Amino acid sequence: MTTPPSPAPQINTGLKDKARNTASLLVNDAVTRAVTFVIYMLISRYLGADEFGQLSLTLAIFYLLQSLAPAGLKILVMREVARDRQDTNRYFVNGSLVAAATSLVALLLLLVFLEVMGYSQDTVNIVLLVSFGIVPFSLSAICEAIFQAWEQIRFITVANVPLNLVRGVLAWWLLSRTGSLLPIGWLFLATYVVTFLMEWGLYALFITRPKLEFDLGFAWTLLKSSTTFVALQTVIAALGSFLLIVISKITSEANAGFYNAANQLMAPIILFCQSVAMSLFPTLCRRHDAGLPAFKRFSTQLAEFLNVFTLPAAVGLFILADPILLLLYDNPDFLAASIVLRITAWNLVVKGLTSVFGRMLIASQREKTLFRILLVELVFHIVLGVGLTLWLGLVGASIATLLTALLEIVLHWLPVRKVVGQFNLGAAFWKPLASSLAMALYLLLVLNSGMHVLLMLLSAAAVYGVFWLAVSAWTNGGLRQFKAAFIRQWSE
Repeated sequence: MTTPPSPAPQINTGLKDKARNTASLLVNDAVTRAVTFVIYMLISRYLGADEFGQLSLTLAIFYLLQSLAPAGLKILVMREVARDRQDTNRYFVNGSLVAAATSLVALLLLLVFLEVMGYSQDTVNIVLLVSFGIVPFSLSAICEAIFQAWEQIRFITVANVPLNLVRGVLAWWLLSRTGSLLPIGWLFLATYVVTFLMEWGLYALFITRPKLEFDLGFAWTLLKSSTTFVALQTVIAALGSFLLIVISKITSEANAGFYNAANQLMAPIILFCQSVAMSLFPTLCRRHDAGLPAFKRFSTQLAEFLNVFTLPAAVGLFILADPILLLLYDNPDFLAASIVLRITAWNLVVKGLTSVFGRMLIASQREKTLFRILLVELVFHIVLGVGLTLWLGLVGASIATLLTALLEIVLHWLPVRKVVGQFNLGAAFWKPLASSLAMALYLLLVLNSGMHVLLMLLSAAAVYGVFWLAVSAWTNGGLRQFKAAFIRQWSE
């Protein structure tokens, strides 16, 4: 008599589990981005704008490789395993096979790209060194897809956070002693390899011991099924990296660094939005399967929650661009990024909404629609970006970024309305918008008062938080009622 397979653990969709999973993913991504940002700051202090631009270009290219190398498998594997955990090993083994193969193809394409672009030998060396890490990075991505599908995101944090902290400390040690960018490339490569080994070990210990049952037919099917996701991720990566590469070629690598310096200041909020949306993606898929009302309600709540963070961040960066850049980079050359930051800060609001809308389309199996949206956006971005960069340089590239973001929100909004019907964005916006205006008034009053920029940021955040909490409590009939409503809506 055969023993029936043990049932997968029941998924707890309560508030605590959602908060725990979101926090785990957010901590992991936040530490990764924070350490990368610290390395950027160290380079601006120890090396200068040219090396800052070289590393900016290197990581932009690596981001493009990420979209090709895991072949869009991460989202596909996450979605399918979240719906049926019994096939975990099959997706893990064959997904890893496909990811390894496509990583090698991506490296070959990189060699062609570098030959065409004609970068300096120093730039080529650092790009190649970091890019060799795409193979272990891609294999790690399959592990992380399984961890997220099983809602065991803490394993991603356990593997990544300590290594990233070590990366930051070693980067400081290397830069202070060598005064060279190349050791930083070796450091990135080493941490990608160690992360891959740790995540595979955690998978074997806590998810299931891998059985190396390769199924070439299934791997081929997996590759074909992921083609839309490949294209989707490639377009997303191109949207994030294209202008930086264009700036480096049309103007200079230093200007590419200034453009990236501004983007780095927006990265924490974008990261937060992506982490929240990604950690709740399995729940979003199940809400879609449960019916349109549950799917629409959860999506609306998620969009409203993200607006609470994106609007005040955009306002704060717009008003305090100069003092924040000087505080973080400690180099007056980086004030050239101020105009970029003031123009592109408003992208944060768009990114918050589209991080929800995009995953709504994927959860409802409309990834092809999402791909078409992003493809139109990419073509617009390329034409406008090249034209405006040739005409206005760094400022033109920033304007192109903002105009692309405005198109992005319109293109996402139309198909989402077809999926869920009326989507009340006004209700999701008015409270954070009113609170942001109160915060803006406060910042304008204290801007020239001599107050330290850190104190300005903290006090402005406090003004915003108090105002938003007061408005939320008032609209719910009191603080206690607001707390009960908040817990209820995220515990469903």
